[in-house]
Amino acid sequence: MEAINSNRFTVAEVARLWTTAPSLQSPPLPNQPSRFSLYPHWGGGSMLGNHYDARLNGNWAVSLHFGKDAVRWPGRGVHFKGIATMAVDAPTQPESTPSEVHEAESTARSVAGAIRWDYFLPFVILHVLTLLIFVPWFFSWTGVIAFTAGVVVFGQMAIPIGYHRLLTHHSFRTPKWFERILVTLAMCSAQETPAHWVAWHRMHHTHSDKPHDPHSPRQGFMWAHVRWLVHESRTREELFAMYKKYARDILSDPYYRWIERVPATAGVLYLVHAVIYLLVTAAICWAVYDSTSEAVRMTASVFVWGVVARTVWVWHITWSVNSLSHVFGYRNYETSDDSRNNWLVTLLTAGEGWHNNHHADPASASVQHRWWEIDLNYYVIRLWGMMGLATHIIRPRIKRKGQSLP
Repeated sequence: MEAINSNRFTVAEVARLWTTAPSLQSPPLPNQPSRFSLYPHWGGGSMLGNHYDARLNGNWAVSLHFGKDAVRWPGRGVHFKGIATMAVDAPTQPESTPSEVHEAESTARSVAGAIRWDYFLPFVILHVLTLLIFVPWFFSWTGVIAFTAGVVVFGQMAIPIGYHRLLTHHSFRTPKWFERILVTLAMCSAQETPAHWVAWHRMHHTHSDKPHDPHSPRQGFMWAHVRWLVHESRTREELFAMYKKYARDILSDPYYRWIERVPATAGVLYLVHAVIYLLVTAAICWAVYDSTSEAVRMTASVFVWGVVARTVWVWHITWSVNSLSHVFGYRNYETSDDSRNNWLVTLLTAGEGWHNNHHADPASASVQHRWWEIDLNYYVIRLWGMMGLATHIIRPRIKRKGQSLP
């Protein structure tokens, strides 16, 4: 590999190289081509910062890196702490087209990374325990009611409204104390910390169904549904770098910043909420039932249905938005991704299935763009508005402009 430019680049200079690539100044290259193009992507040995691939007419390859760690990328270049270097080498293989490069990166991403055991083991354990709902001894209508109430609180208000529409897209505002209640309930759904959830989702919107989408069905349906969650793709340091890029506003809140300082916060909070749920249920059943055996059975029933099965159900309806709603359904808008409006996901999530509408207008608090596309989550937000708990509620763009879909 022959270094042709070892200048120190600032972030601004890297951005300038991106916008003025055709005029990049460098020492003369043998048979230097007139066509020069850059392709930004995340990836490689370190995922801190941006990595730009420059293709020179199929005979030369240039890489620009700006990152933290010192990592050598064979045939591409080297990046050092605080320095971006540029290097060239003559490829031994015919140069790939951008689409082939992106396809290779997507494939590599889908298989890379060790299993994340701190997520995989609870995932397996809770799924196995959920099978207890099919055992007659654990069935009770009280348990079913607890399950339904839990899905409304955790699967409707906490995740879709709290994490998604409030924190991620700022489609409405709430008092800070109420926002933190929603966020705490969301962590009791075992769906990671607020900065983590927000950063990944904003990254998804930035690269939706493109090579750097973390969970596109183009990399496989099950990858989009769950596999991307149980494969380790970033170190903790790299995650923080991603948080700063995509969730800086979340980290500005001292409560959320404190949560991110302790990696196990979300897991511990989930366990604490499960123990409290179990103890309160046991106390109530002990007071209501004369028979100890019946009190024990009802406690077990309510816990299995109201905590274990509810957690797994909320997991899957949330993940279905990433998988089903990017594969099956109809489209109101010709967005640049594969988002679809999916009736089934809408019924399961109280509105999140109108996903094509959401990708066309992510800032809106409502995904009801046609009168019959019912969005129950938006009705909850409007109810909070009447109670003084939600303000600055953003309506769909087409309604703000007085337009309608054909």
